[in-house]
Amino acid sequence: MCDDLTDLRCLLRGCHRAPTYQYKVLYVGTNPTLRQFLATTAHQLDCYLDACSGIFHARLLLQSPIHYALLLLDDLPDTPATDLAAFAHTLPPPTHAHHLRH
Repeated sequence: MCDDLTDLRCLLRGCHRAPTYQYKVLYVGTNPTLRQFLATTAHQLDCYLDACSGIFHARLLLQSPIHYALLLLDDLPDTPATDLAAFAHTLPPPTHAHHLRH
Protein backbone atom coordinates (compact mmCIF):
# COMPACT_ATOMS: atom_id res chain seq x y z
CA MET A 1 0.00 0.00 0.00
CA CYS A 2 1.30 3.44 -0.87
CA ASP A 3 1.67 6.20 1.67
CA ASP A 4 1.08 9.89 1.05
CA LEU A 5 4.44 10.33 -0.64
CA THR A 6 4.61 9.47 -4.31
CA ASP A 7 7.82 7.56 -4.84
CA LEU A 8 9.27 5.72 -7.81
CA ARG A 9 7.84 2.35 -6.70
CA CYS A 10 4.31 3.76 -6.68
CA LEU A 11 4.79 5.32 -10.09
CA LEU A 12 6.13 2.08 -11.57
CA ARG A 13 3.30 0.01 -10.06
CA GLY A 14 0.76 2.45 -11.39
CA CYS A 15 -0.69 3.36 -7.99
CA HIS A 16 -0.06 7.04 -8.68
CA ARG A 17 0.55 8.98 -11.82
CA ALA A 18 3.32 11.53 -12.06
CA PRO A 19 1.92 15.05 -12.06
CA THR A 20 1.88 16.77 -15.41
CA TYR A 21 2.28 20.48 -15.96
CA GLN A 22 1.62 22.68 -18.93
CA TYR A 23 4.99 24.43 -18.68
CA LYS A 24 8.35 23.91 -17.00
CA VAL A 25 10.42 26.79 -15.68
CA LEU A 26 14.09 26.72 -14.70
CA TYR A 27 15.18 29.12 -11.95
CA VAL A 28 18.91 29.51 -11.40
CA GLY A 29 19.74 31.44 -8.25
CA THR A 30 20.45 31.31 -4.55
CA ASN A 31 17.62 33.39 -3.07
CA PRO A 32 15.39 30.98 -1.05
CA THR A 33 12.61 33.54 -0.60
CA LEU A 34 12.38 34.19 -4.33
CA ARG A 35 12.56 30.47 -5.02
CA GLN A 36 9.61 29.75 -2.71
CA PHE A 37 7.59 32.60 -4.22
CA LEU A 38 8.29 31.34 -7.75
CA ALA A 39 7.39 27.75 -6.81
CA THR A 40 4.07 28.82 -5.28
CA THR A 41 3.21 31.09 -8.20
CA ALA A 42 4.26 28.52 -10.79
CA HIS A 43 2.08 25.84 -9.19
CA GLN A 44 -0.94 28.17 -9.34
CA LEU A 45 -0.27 28.72 -13.06
CA ASP A 46 0.07 24.99 -13.88
CA CYS A 47 3.86 25.27 -14.17
CA TYR A 48 6.62 23.20 -12.64
CA LEU A 49 9.63 25.01 -11.22
CA ASP A 50 13.03 23.35 -11.43
CA ALA A 51 15.51 25.27 -9.33
CA CYS A 52 19.26 25.02 -8.97
CA SER A 53 21.85 27.23 -7.36
CA GLY A 54 24.92 26.54 -9.46
CA ILE A 55 26.10 26.89 -13.02
CA PHE A 56 27.07 23.23 -13.36
CA HIS A 57 23.58 21.89 -12.62
CA ALA A 58 21.97 24.59 -14.72
CA ARG A 59 24.06 23.62 -17.75
CA LEU A 60 23.16 19.94 -17.27
CA LEU A 61 19.47 20.72 -17.06
CA LEU A 62 19.60 22.97 -20.12
CA GLN A 63 21.35 20.25 -22.12
CA SER A 64 18.88 17.58 -21.01
CA PRO A 65 15.84 16.62 -23.10
CA ILE A 66 13.60 18.59 -20.73
CA HIS A 67 11.98 21.51 -22.53
CA TYR A 68 11.84 24.62 -20.38
CA ALA A 69 9.39 27.30 -21.43
CA LEU A 70 11.16 29.92 -19.33
CA LEU A 71 14.65 30.41 -17.91
CA LEU A 72 14.94 32.74 -14.91
CA LEU A 73 18.44 33.82 -13.92
CA ASP A 74 19.36 35.47 -10.64
CA ASP A 75 22.76 36.63 -9.44
CA LEU A 76 25.10 33.67 -9.08
CA PRO A 77 28.19 33.68 -6.89
CA ASP A 78 30.41 31.74 -9.31
CA THR A 79 29.40 33.02 -12.77
CA PRO A 80 27.60 36.05 -14.19
CA ALA A 81 24.07 35.28 -15.34
CA THR A 82 24.94 36.72 -18.76
CA ASP A 83 27.36 33.83 -19.34
CA LEU A 84 24.62 31.27 -18.70
CA ALA A 85 22.20 33.19 -20.91
CA ALA A 86 24.77 33.20 -23.72
CA PHE A 87 25.26 29.45 -23.25
CA ALA A 88 21.48 28.87 -23.43
CA HIS A 89 21.35 30.75 -26.74
CA THR A 90 23.94 28.40 -28.25
CA LEU A 91 21.82 25.29 -27.61
CA PRO A 92 19.73 23.88 -30.45
CA PRO A 93 15.98 24.36 -30.20
CA PRO A 94 14.22 21.55 -28.32
CA THR A 95 12.72 18.73 -30.30
CA HIS A 96 9.46 17.21 -29.24
CA ALA A 97 9.52 13.59 -28.15
CA HIS A 98 7.87 11.08 -30.41
CA HIS A 99 4.86 9.38 -28.92
CA LEU A 100 4.69 5.61 -28.99
CA ARG A 101 1.50 4.22 -30.46
CA HIS A 102 -0.05 0.90 -29.51
